[in-house]
Amino acid sequence: MNRDEFLKSDDVQGFVSWMAVTLPDLPIDLRFARSKYVKGGLNKKVVGIEGAQQAYQWAGEWDQVSAILRAFRERLRLASASNDVKSAYTVCEEILEWGGVLKPASVSFLTELANSGELLTYLHSVEALLRLDGANRLSGITIKSVPAFNSGLTKIHAIFDQTGSPILDGRVAAAAATLYHLYRSSVCPHSGPAANHEIFAWDEGPGIQLRNPQLLDDKYSGTQRLNRKKPHEWAARQLKLGWIVRHLLETHGEIFPGPSLEERCHRFEAGLFMMGYDLRSMVANGWDIPEPIVLARKRVTLAASRRRVRNAKAALDVPGA
Repeated sequence: MNRDEFLKSDDVQGFVSWMAVTLPDLPIDLRFARSKYVKGGLNKKVVGIEGAQQAYQWAGEWDQVSAILRAFRERLRLASASNDVKSAYTVCEEILEWGGVLKPASVSFLTELANSGELLTYLHSVEALLRLDGANRLSGITIKSVPAFNSGLTKIHAIFDQTGSPILDGRVAAAAATLYHLYRSSVCPHSGPAANHEIFAWDEGPGIQLRNPQLLDDKYSGTQRLNRKKPHEWAARQLKLGWIVRHLLETHGEIFPGPSLEERCHRFEAGLFMMGYDLRSMVANGWDIPEPIVLARKRVTLAASRRRVRNAKAALDVPGA
């Protein structure tokens, strides 16, 4: 299936039309805990995905962060043009560190590619698979062609891309999945084309955030969790979301007007990123939903872990300990 075939689906067309009408005015109640990336936390009500994007925070506001991402892209493309594998690896590692996902699995995968001299070849091969404006097909994304994909590698591939491919981390994925649920429940709950929840997925965050749409309401069931053991499925979802977003913006110039289509795609992604921090921000009276048991248990576990860390540090500070 290629881009045109995917977008011809009645369900995808319906979803795009629904977003065009709904997203500009969707009430969003953003509530972020304090973290190294959002120093003072965030408690802000905004209107629409553009309002969410304007409230963007990740160790800086959108103008700062978008400049960082552009610099990463320019350096990575320059390394590619000069066939400089060492510099390309350095940029990839910096991207992972910037994203807070400098994980051993990603570093090991990239190191092996760099040591074998295949890093740039691999980046180009995946770039061709994830392009949003080409004749590439979903069938090209296989476990052989994309043997690794996660919340770190999606950042590298999206930044290397020049067509607006989204960073499909857990927040963006969960927000897109929830929008699809809202579309299905409001437009075609009992009729219309069959739902295809496999287009989207969700993933858990490190903190006490609600990222599984089903925890909002049982009617939002059916979305799978992102599976690191099936990296090609994760990559295919990045392509599908990119096709949807780019088509929406191509056909609705009033949404994020002004900059290039690729920049508009990234601003749309930034809005999803904010909306997906906690899905309770996206639904009416979402913050009145009682904390799910799984989150309450996680809260207890994290609190105990933090106490152990504090106690260990205190012990090290005791003279003679």
